[in-house]
Amino acid sequence: MTEHTNTNQTIPPSVAKEIRRTETRLEITDPSKAERIRRDPPARMTLAEAACYCGFSPRSLRQYVRNRSISRIKIGGRILFRREQLDNDLIALEQRAI
Repeated sequence: MTEHTNTNQTIPPSVAKEIRRTETRLEITDPSKAERIRRDPPARMTLAEAACYCGFSPRSLRQYVRNRSISRIKIGGRILFRREQLDNDLIALEQRAI
């Protein structure tokens, strides 16, 4: 069996719409919840909560994780972020930016 790959294919509009819908679900859209996370963040946060806490979009936070600039923990299939580690990683990012 041969596998055919075509790198010139475009994403169908219906798939692109579903990707955007999924991205939106990962963001904290409730202003009161976002304010609560910023004011009193939990010790362990989901991707959406951590992005809200850091002031990043979920996509940007994922990129920082991919680049190993921000640490995460994985328990089963869940990705979580420790508040203390996020603070340390953000300080390190600020130091590198200077």
